[in-house]
Amino acid sequence: MSQRLGIAAALLGKPKYLILDEPANGLDPEGMAWLRKFLKDYAKAGNGVFVSSHLLSEMSQMADNVVVIGRGKLIADTSIDKLVASNTHTRVFVRSNKMNVLKKLLKESELKFDQEKDGVAVSGVEPDYIGQLAYKFKVPILELSRQDASLEDVFLELTADAQEFQAGEEKETKKWYRR
Repeated sequence: MSQRLGIAAALLGKPKYLILDEPANGLDPEGMAWLRKFLKDYAKAGNGVFVSSHLLSEMSQMADNVVVIGRGKLIADTSIDKLVASNTHTRVFVRSNKMNVLKKLLKESELKFDQEKDGVAVSGVEPDYIGQLAYKFKVPILELSRQDASLEDVFLELTADAQEFQAGEEKETKKWYRR
């Protein structure tokens, strides 16, 4: 309730621009859904909304555009759709009952792919391209789906060199004692 109350107080002056820092902190799922709808409606009414947040899964549902900053430098300023689509984690999953033929076709087409369960994940290509390629060479496709990266995947990839600390990082420590 305090988050909602804070937003209500900020709106009393009917500002043209709304700047919020971590507005979803402490909100329950209903509160988060309310906040998403409210901010989208506020922006559609011709107002500017700037949200700073570390809840990337929530931001991917809330925002249209994203600015990524690492170590004080601008890393990205684009739409979330374009940012996610340009990421290397975005792939196409393909499954066929003729996997050996499909793999050979992908290799001949110089496409990068990884074996996954009962199919392959292909990088750097759209599903339409693979579908047309398979059709042309009469390879039956049982499954063809785009697997977009999450905003978190994209953020971690973009900021990998800009992060001061990384999870799982082990630095060598100096030993100040004698043996």
